[in-house]
Amino acid sequence: MPSPRSLTLALYTHWDVIESLVPLTRDFPAFDPDQALVSIGRVCPNLDLAQREDTLRQMVNADLLRMLPRGNALELHPQVLEFVRGLTREHELGLSQVLRARVDAIKGATAQLADALAHNQADGMRGAAIINPAIK
Repeated sequence: MPSPRSLTLALYTHWDVIESLVPLTRDFPAFDPDQALVSIGRVCPNLDLAQREDTLRQMVNADLLRMLPRGNALELHPQVLEFVRGLTREHELGLSQVLRARVDAIKGATAQLADALAHNQADGMRGAAIINPAIK
């Protein structure tokens, strides 16, 4: 088990790659090194094959990725996987709350516009048509 400090530093160093590998674990609990190299290539397209392999080796040595026994398949360290999923889920929840606020603001403006139209109130229609900051 690596020390928390070294694991955190390695996670910080390779965050983009780990973040791209986490969705793969939904379909494949373990993946081969070629899949990891492709993910590294997507995140860091300026790296050549030797540098990608070096990055993969660093991630295995830092225990972010583990080689499974009886083969060369890799898996994300379970604690790293749980940690990254938790952080990205919180981020997604934050985005959903922002979207919910925008949808609620649009619903409110639509209801206000419909009410103003029903009562033929020009000021009410104008007020409902003004772009609400929550909608932007």
